[in-house]
Formats: sequence, structure tokens, C-alpha cells
Amino acid sequence: NKKNELEKIFNKKIHAIISGYSSKVKKNFGVDEIFIKEGNLKKISTFIFQDYPGDFNFYLKSHPKYYLVVNELAKKITEKKTKIKSINVGYVFLKKVTKNYIISPTNKKKILIAGQPTNNLNYIKNYFNDLTDVLKFYKNKFNFFYRPHPAENKNFKIIKKIFNENNILIKMTQNKILYDDLFNTDLLISINSTVAIDFNYLKHFLKKKGFAIYYINNNKTKKIFKKINL
Repeated sequence: NKKNELEKIFNKKIHAIISGYSSKVKKNFGVDEIFIKEGNLKKISTFIFQDYPGDFNFYLKSHPKYYLVVNELAKKITEKKTKIKSINVGYVFLKKVTKNYIISPTNKKKILIAGQPTNNLNYIKNYFNDLTDVLKFYKNKFNFFYRPHPAENKNFKIIKKIFNENNILIKMTQNKILYDDLFNTDLLISINSTVAIDFNYLKHFLKKKGFAIYYINNNKTKKIFKKINL
């Protein structure tokens, strides 16, 4: 809606546009898709870095000239689905840590649950009812935290209620910086968040201990996320 802002940006000489892509929740689009579409209209070379294999957002009906993908499987899937040339550039990763992240002292190990970019209440209730049935056996050994996805609405009250019904105390993390959370996590649980990739890079490069699990509990959950990611 802010065409004057776009005009200010594109008044300057731009040789290429490299962006990510917005979540497809509720057929959403964002500044990424706007820039790519505008760049294509102005005959500027456009690239999208695809952080999850085969995923893209075509809501504005404007693919980039090239997709930058993470591996050969992503290249194969993306080219088949979009008919757009894809370039395998590998994963983006931390080569160097430039600050000391906060490490909180605690006697209990920490489980962090990473939220997903969806506000489907059926998913939330179904997924977390099943997850708490598993986690309740470990409630005395771990501290439980939830980190919402930036595109997620305020679902924590519902999630907290489900945990409380199984006598599990869970808190929403107050850390603004992702790596402050990851440095203090012993087990990361998610459906398919790329936060798990960040966590594994910390393990590899900084010799951090811990595990990341992609946990999908049943076919209903699979069906919901196939709609989002495929």
C-alpha cells in the first residue's frame, strides 16, 4: 500500500535483489514478494534464498529469476514445481560467534519447543495434547519453555492450559535473541522449524551438547503442514 516508499527505493540504481520469502500462512505475502515482483517488472535480476527445501510463496504470482537452494534435493523439487532455474548454494551457517550469549545456571536441563507459523487451532490442540502425553513422564527432570514463531498469533495461553492439564509447568521464553535460547537448550522440539538447523550448527561449530527433534505425531498434523509447505 506504500507505493511512494517503493518509488524511493527504486529511484536508486539497483543491480540485483536477493530476498527470503514470506510464510504462506493464510495466503500471506510480505516485503520479500513485493520486492521480487517489482524487480521483475523493472527487469532487475532477482533471487530468493530458500531456507526450506522445495518451499516458496507464489501469492503475488511472480517467481524470482533464480532460486538459491540448500541442496540437490531442494533444487530438484523446486525446479519441478516452479520451472525456475535453481542454484545450489548450501546452508547459511555461523562461521564465527561475535558475542558471548547468556548462559543461565540451572540444575535441570531445558526443553525448548519452537513454534510454527500457523494459527490453526485444530493443529495446536491436537499436536500439544499428544506431545504432553509424552513429556509428562519427564516433567520432574526438565524445565519446559516455548518460543513462538514471529508469524504466530498469541497461542501460548492455549498451549499453557494443555500443559497444565498434564501437571507440566511451561513458560514462554523472554529472550529476544534466538541464540540466548539455543545456548541454554538441551533438547529442541519442533515440527519443521529451521531453528533446528541453527541449533545443529551451534553443536557442530561450538561443540555444544544437545539434540534437536522434528516431531510429527500423526497424519492430521502431517496434512495441515503439507498444506503450508507443499
